[in-house]
Amino acid sequence: MKIYLTRHSKTLWNQEKRLQGWQDSPLTAEGIEDAKLLKARITELKIDYCYSSPIERAKATSEILFDHFLVDKRLKEMNFGKYEGCLINELLNDPIYNRLWNLPDDDVSTPGGETYHEVQMRLKDFFNDITINLKSGTKNFPAKILYTDDITLDYQAVKRNVEKDDLWDIIAEELLKYDEAQIIYSERGAKIVIDANDKKVNMRHEDVTKEINKTSVVQTGREYVVNPALAKDLLEEIGILAKNGKIKNDKIRKYNQIDYFVELMQGVLKEIGDRDEYVIFDAACGKSYLSFVMNFYLKEILKKKCHFIGVDYSETVIEASKRMAKNLGYNNMEFIKADLTEYTPPIRPDIVVSLHACDTATDMALALGIRAKSRAIVSVPCCHKDILKQYSYEPFEAITKHGILKARLADTLTDGLRAAYLESVGYKVSMIEYISPLETPKNIMIRAVYTGKKNEKSKQDFENLKEMLNVKPTIERFCRKGEI
Repeated sequence: MKIYLTRHSKTLWNQEKRLQGWQDSPLTAEGIEDAKLLKARITELKIDYCYSSPIERAKATSEILFDHFLVDKRLKEMNFGKYEGCLINELLNDPIYNRLWNLPDDDVSTPGGETYHEVQMRLKDFFNDITINLKSGTKNFPAKILYTDDITLDYQAVKRNVEKDDLWDIIAEELLKYDEAQIIYSERGAKIVIDANDKKVNMRHEDVTKEINKTSVVQTGREYVVNPALAKDLLEEIGILAKNGKIKNDKIRKYNQIDYFVELMQGVLKEIGDRDEYVIFDAACGKSYLSFVMNFYLKEILKKKCHFIGVDYSETVIEASKRMAKNLGYNNMEFIKADLTEYTPPIRPDIVVSLHACDTATDMALALGIRAKSRAIVSVPCCHKDILKQYSYEPFEAITKHGILKARLADTLTDGLRAAYLESVGYKVSMIEYISPLETPKNIMIRAVYTGKKNEKSKQDFENLKEMLNVKPTIERFCRKGEI
């Protein structure tokens, strides 16, 4: 076996001679050309698998070199903590920096960074690992075997070192206590999957690279919140999973987006506190992918009682969602054809969600949450055309004369106005980049939690921005007077 190693191409921080670890900077034009030259050099080599760090500069290099590649978080660059982004010349006399480079065997790291030993441990884990899911009734009991300097069994929230000769005896003993089990052994590009119950044992080989291409990047090192293996029936029904148990190539990005959305909902659930039953509205629900996956997460994983209501103006998608809910036996889900600008929820929502509701449909979703005094609103906007058509600001004309810059600025202004309005009517707002732009460039998430305290400063900021930009934000119009 041969292993070829290449670092990422030259980046802006490389050019500026800054320390670069987990933080990132884009490839330079020279770096891109160097990667193209390398591609020409390796054309004749037989390379079975390509693996990349999840850092963008590494993935950008891999995209130039290969049509197919895998992303694994264990290959992430060394973390230099607070020293990242610093000019290397300014660090040359730093004693910690010098120890790190000159005494690698010492247990030393930069502030907030990694030691060499820590990097070695996660890299060793990359070459092989074993995950086990034990099932008793409807409950799952996951376990993981980690290969580092020792063999560690992580099971039922307890980690313990075990001898190699004892490992499988311990596993066999535990298997007898459960109804079903799945064992997955991974080694670089290949998987061996063993499914077992009291009647039969099946073993199959999987080549994970078949699911990967330049337009569908799967992060194999990431543990999905809603694991496709556990939600097989659901994901097949909504059209994300193929009959062979693999995510469809044209649905990989969509599923990554939904799963990250669900993962980030955990913090929102904590903020609004435990409820006897969570009432969640999916505004402009479309095909209801998000509702179905969130329902599975709350109902099957967190074991929380919940009720979902999907609202959309399209009768076609509403009827399709009803059929899927019926087929899955999800009696806690309902779907309503309605105009979001006129619809009033019959009950106060705990959370209003929307994922990629186009243009002013995002404003409709936010306004629905505001009018209903939803305890939380979580939205990922899509295209932004409303403010783009309206705004003008003379001091920015040197910038906005370029159409692409005017459009990008419009995106920022639109979401900034939305945030100010939400704050003005009593919400605490945060904005985050919820997923890599490689998955979707529309990756800003607006999270708003109801406080009941109207913010006069935000109200004034909103009014000042309206006047300065000469705009009439749609969100304000949809929040009808007297209903907020």
